[in-house]
Amino acid sequence: LTSPTRPCRDGGRALSRACARGPPEHRTRGSMGAGLAAQLAPCPAGTRLLMALYAATSGSVAVLAASGGPGLKTAARLQLHFLCSLTNVVKRKYFWAALTSMFYRPLQDAMDIIMAVVELQLAAEHLAERERALGSTRFLAWSALTATCANAVFLVMMKALSSSANGVASARFTMNQGLWPIVSVCMTLKALDAPHTMVKVLGIAEVPSRWYPLSFALAVSALRGSMQWDMLAPIACGHLFRVLPLEDMLVLKRRTASAWETRRRLQWLPRLLSRSTGGAWIPAEDPNRHGWFGAYRADDEEDDGGRRQRPAGGDGGGRGGGGERGTGHNFRLFGGEGRRLGD
Repeated sequence: LTSPTRPCRDGGRALSRACARGPPEHRTRGSMGAGLAAQLAPCPAGTRLLMALYAATSGSVAVLAASGGPGLKTAARLQLHFLCSLTNVVKRKYFWAALTSMFYRPLQDAMDIIMAVVELQLAAEHLAERERALGSTRFLAWSALTATCANAVFLVMMKALSSSANGVASARFTMNQGLWPIVSVCMTLKALDAPHTMVKVLGIAEVPSRWYPLSFALAVSALRGSMQWDMLAPIACGHLFRVLPLEDMLVLKRRTASAWETRRRLQWLPRLLSRSTGGAWIPAEDPNRHGWFGAYRADDEEDDGGRRQRPAGGDGGGRGGGGERGTGHNFRLFGGEGRRLGD
């Protein structure tokens, strides 16, 4: 995965501008950072909270590891609470890592940092859309459920591989980290919403939308020369959500979530999270029509075929419209050649 870049097409002047901007890798990181900042602006509070925890945990462990000495030992002990692998979760009994792994990705070199930024870009697009549909409280509950289910499927796959006749020893140490599992589940569910839409896989062959995530994972596995189980597990989890009503059974009902949000003793929590993250808190009850603390309101959106809503400048206690429906960034992974899944 690489960040999309624009080729220069204006002859000799391109070289002088490139020299003035600095090395290509610096420009790539800068453009990715600018794109991420633009995508973060309309994200609701729940999505921002997950992204902030992901960045803080990954960055803190990386800084401790880079400091050496006692810091390196502390980082080694700390990351055990976030590594989702068969050895760590089952053998060492860090069962909570099946949930907390979504807040951590090991950062060992520049490529890991680029991949983390790409992951945040995808999260800003797909998780924000999911939060607007569910409401912030239900979205956080859904994220915990989805991360745990996707990692459980992944661990079952690794157990089957390690216990097979030709057991794969590395399967016990293979990890599934970061926000990618829940982002991939969102993409799979979106693909299943329009199963007959034809999309291209890596610009080579067209397949129905319902088969696109699996086809893409297999294509990437072929290019890398090994099966990408961390891609297959969330896809399987997304299909499982459609076959079995797990979301309806395990995720909070709208009425229950709304009752929690409006309890006098708990009303401070949405306000605190909204102010601390700078994002809108989407209420569970009819999230498309009502907003707390500058949340998205569907009736405020301009019906002009894709323009984004402008913030209404809520003061944190009243109703307003400060979020946006979607993002204006064109970066996407499961998009074929410029076609969004579900369109």
